[in-house]
Parts: sequence; C-alpha cells; structure tokens
Amino acid sequence: DPETRAQIIERFIEIMIELQNLNNFHSLMVMIAALNTYHISRLKHTWQLINEDLQAEFNELSKLMDGKYNFKNYRNAINKVSPPCVPFLGVYLMHLDFLSQGREFSGLIAFSRRQRIYEVISSVLMYQSPCFDIDIIDGVFSYFYYLPDGPDEDYLNERSETIEPRNEQR
Repeated sequence: DPETRAQIIERFIEIMIELQNLNNFHSLMVMIAALNTYHISRLKHTWQLINEDLQAEFNELSKLMDGKYNFKNYRNAINKVSPPCVPFLGVYLMHLDFLSQGREFSGLIAFSRRQRIYEVISSVLMYQSPCFDIDIIDGVFSYFYYLPDGPDEDYLNERSETIEPRNEQR
C-alpha cells in the first residue's frame, strides 16, 4: 500500500542523510540514483505521502550530487570534508577516462598527462586514511555480500505500473 511504500522511502532518505554525515558520497549517489529511477519516481501517490522535511532533505541531497557543471556542488562539498571519506568514484573515473583519451606522439611518454593521472588517483587515496572506525556485523555483512542480482527492467516497469497505474486518479 502507498503508506508502507512512503515509510520505506522515508527510511531510505534517513539512511542517505546518515551517509552524508559519514562522508560516504558513493553510497549516497547510489541511493539517489535508485530513488530517481523511473520505477520509483513515477509513484506520485506514494511520494505525496512522504514527510515534507524529508522530501526537502532528499531534494538537497540530489542537488549536492547533481552532475551539472561537472558535479560542481559535490566537488565543493568534498573539498571541505575531513577524511575518512568515500568519494563518488564516478567523477574520478570520468577524469581518468578523459586523461586516457589524449593523443600519444610517436611513442613518447606524456609526462604531464601521467602526472595528472597520478594526482587523480592520489586524491581518491587521500580520503582513505584514516579508515572508518565501524565494526563489521557478520550477519549484515553476509546479507549484503551475498545479495542476489535484482530484477530486470521489464519486471520493474510492470510492477511499478501495477502498483500505480498510469491513468489512475486518486
């Protein structure tokens, strides 16, 4: 029912707030992307039941991780955090991909490009020290480690349409 779905989404938003507090930007981005998928974002009746404060928090977190202007808001935020931190790796992979696309000149080594690649990798590694001081709970770890693959797109589309049909009025 919509109330239960709204409670689940609210719990996810609360987890996202905690991820930001932990400077875990990669997991934060994963959860934002999940809630922004077509299958979930189209559930208008469910989203209407979500607490306004949590909706505002979700919107702020979405702005933080927005890809506009080459992830400008994220870059500003991560430059202000103190390690430990889990950076959003997509930004760094994008940099490395861009740097790898440069032209090679007749077998010569492009030292400036290699230096920039080193700087990108070093910036990711910098956030890994010191490590998070979080105890591993074996049952929880095993649950997520052995989590099966999720359903395919067709199933998700069908399920979303079943939950809230496209032309349904409430």
